[in-house]
Amino acid sequence: MSLFNNLFQQSKSSNLTKQLSLKLIETKGFPSKKDENWKYTSLKNWVSKDYQLASSEGAEFKIQSQDTFPIVFVNGNFQVEHSVLPDGVQVQSMAKSESSHDSFQALSNLNSEIQYKILIQKNVSLSRPIEIILISASQASEAYTSSEISIHVEEGSSVAILEHHLQHGSGHLFIFHSTKISTEKNSKLEFLQLQNVGLGSFHLHRSNLEVLGPGTVRTCVLSLGALQSRSELDLEVRASDVSAEVLGVYALNGHQQSDHYTNMNHHVGGSQTTQLYKGLLDQNSKAVFNGGVFIAKNAQKANSEQLNKNLLLSDKAEINSKPQLQIYADDVKAAHGSTIGQLQKEELFYLQSRAITKAKAIDMLSQAFVMDVIERLENATLKKEAKKALKAKIAGIL
Repeated sequence: MSLFNNLFQQSKSSNLTKQLSLKLIETKGFPSKKDENWKYTSLKNWVSKDYQLASSEGAEFKIQSQDTFPIVFVNGNFQVEHSVLPDGVQVQSMAKSESSHDSFQALSNLNSEIQYKILIQKNVSLSRPIEIILISASQASEAYTSSEISIHVEEGSSVAILEHHLQHGSGHLFIFHSTKISTEKNSKLEFLQLQNVGLGSFHLHRSNLEVLGPGTVRTCVLSLGALQSRSELDLEVRASDVSAEVLGVYALNGHQQSDHYTNMNHHVGGSQTTQLYKGLLDQNSKAVFNGGVFIAKNAQKANSEQLNKNLLLSDKAEINSKPQLQIYADDVKAAHGSTIGQLQKEELFYLQSRAITKAKAIDMLSQAFVMDVIERLENATLKKEAKKALKAKIAGIL
């Protein structure tokens, strides 16, 4: 039985949204390699599985966090008993209003009619980051789970957020998550997405960041887990005097594959966006980077930079990189680039000549390659968590 048929049987409802979602799935199906944005990625083995709806029944969770304010979700459901909300931060539940535009969103609508909004109120400045802990849990060997949240940062607020994707149990999960973020004027946001789910699972994450007023935004995507993962990130710059930095690191080994599709959209001028993604690939791992910059006709004085760099530690590793620009204004600055390389023999020889083993030399050079992305984070806690997770992954690779 295919993915959506089994899920629909478990979530039968007269709800109109669910009925429309099923109709869309039956009509459109799932992307294939014939679709331009999926040409390097096959979903055949994932969408043909006989999934159950993920259930956390019987699972025990211990959330210990002294450096953050934890806001915990299990299989998309808010866990108030495990969460700590600081003053000026609210979690609201609401019925989904968005209709399905593709089969992934339709599946999520079949699974749940609820989404959550995290509101950071006006002029809030927190002593430590918010940690949104998204736990995918199931005792079944093959299960589906989804979650959808939105985050709104009101005027004058300054906040750091860690969105932490984890898995409870060793099953092969199909995980869909959507995060929508909007920021008002004079706000400052630093957002780290740390994906470290089980190495037998599929993880699809969609992020939409809308900058509504002058301010500073920095995001970082850190993809370490899942057998196959995909990050889709859209940045919508709708104001002048915006400084936005979009960062990403993917570290892969075995037969892992990680896809990263980004769109930096300048709808008005007078703003700066910077994009830097780096990949570290070993063994038979694969990655895809497709980064787009769009500058609208009237977005004069926009400035955008984009760079993707990759280090292959194996002759069998593979990267497909495609940075691209669409510019319709004539008074702008825009640049893009992509590099793919291997460790230099001269660098390894230099370190080994100073009594450093080859394995340690590879470790040092690999860390140096990706850690400069993490160093761009300003918040000390986010930087510490990112470094700890990345060091552990590199140690596992080597």
